[in-house]
Amino acid sequence: MKYIIAGALVQIVISLFLLCNNNNREKSDYLLMLLLAGIGLHLGTKFYIFTEVKNPAVLFQMHTFIQLSYGPLLYLYAVKKVNQLFLPSRLWFLFIPLIISMTLYGCVVAALSMYPGKTDLVLSLYNSIVFFPIVGAHIVFGIFTLKKIRRNQIKDYFLIRNIAWIFILVGITEIALVIASSYFQFYIIPVRCILYVSLGLIPVFIIQFKYVAKPDSRMFSPENLVIESVMSDQYISDKILPEIMSSEQETTEQSERKLLLEGREHEEIYNIIEALIKERKLYREEDFSLDKLAMLTGYNRHYISETLNVFAKKSFYQYINEYRVDEVTRLLECKTNTGSNILSIAYAAGFKNKASFNQYFKKITGSTPSDYQKKINAAH
Repeated sequence: MKYIIAGALVQIVISLFLLCNNNNREKSDYLLMLLLAGIGLHLGTKFYIFTEVKNPAVLFQMHTFIQLSYGPLLYLYAVKKVNQLFLPSRLWFLFIPLIISMTLYGCVVAALSMYPGKTDLVLSLYNSIVFFPIVGAHIVFGIFTLKKIRRNQIKDYFLIRNIAWIFILVGITEIALVIASSYFQFYIIPVRCILYVSLGLIPVFIIQFKYVAKPDSRMFSPENLVIESVMSDQYISDKILPEIMSSEQETTEQSERKLLLEGREHEEIYNIIEALIKERKLYREEDFSLDKLAMLTGYNRHYISETLNVFAKKSFYQYINEYRVDEVTRLLECKTNTGSNILSIAYAAGFKNKASFNQYFKKITGSTPSDYQKKINAAH
């Protein structure tokens, strides 16, 4: 049994390492990391008990309090995947049983060290309090999680579904363990092996679905890849800009057929983007990219791209360059800038090269930069 636990701990360490070093990590992944850390603490505690503790009552009758965090963390992860705007802290009360159980666990450990002769009595009292909440949390939150994801097409649907079923199985196994302890003691170790193997499958599923399985095609469709990488370097902005501009309408139509968010969520994300862009004038950065915008807002780059395509009817590159063109026209219309070099103004507004500036300026204003400047100078 110790080898099963050790193997599961290795898988957990690998999963946590991969999640921590993932540059495209989403906010929801922190909940997954907490879940893995909780399972690791649970199995690590059991490994220590089976290795160092000799008291059979402690070996086979002491439930670990951290199990009460599994169900709530998985449920919060599912809700966060369904709605990126959801704040997990709103459901903090789901962890009240965990806090109570953790306090009791500490009291039990202290009581066992002070009164070793009362081990059976203390453990019996402790288990009678925490057993049903632990089993109930596994089964109830497993069912709630399955219901939550059933009607929502999310990227990690199969991962969440599998973990939810594992928790339901763990809850049933906990019941079987109590029955075996009372009537079929020969089956205690096999049942515990099933329990620890089930928990050990969770990091395996995480590695499989997040790092081995083929990514969701909705997240990496050709139109998204083109739009989101267009700011990456000089070559792309010079060579494929006309293709991007000509395909904007097609991109919008395709994104509308494969929506990841609802209209209300699009509007909320767009308002956040607008406030950030206007307040910090981020468009002035010539290397400003979709990845940086995602990092600043805290939203996945795919959700931002979809919001701009569907809600604003613009690609990311078009959206940013419209702000840059507005900046250029505003500066040109200022009397203090009369006669200024228009290209230097364009660079100050965030344009990286003359070709993209000229093309977008004419597309948005209907005039070439030089013609527009002549009109301004004549008016002044």
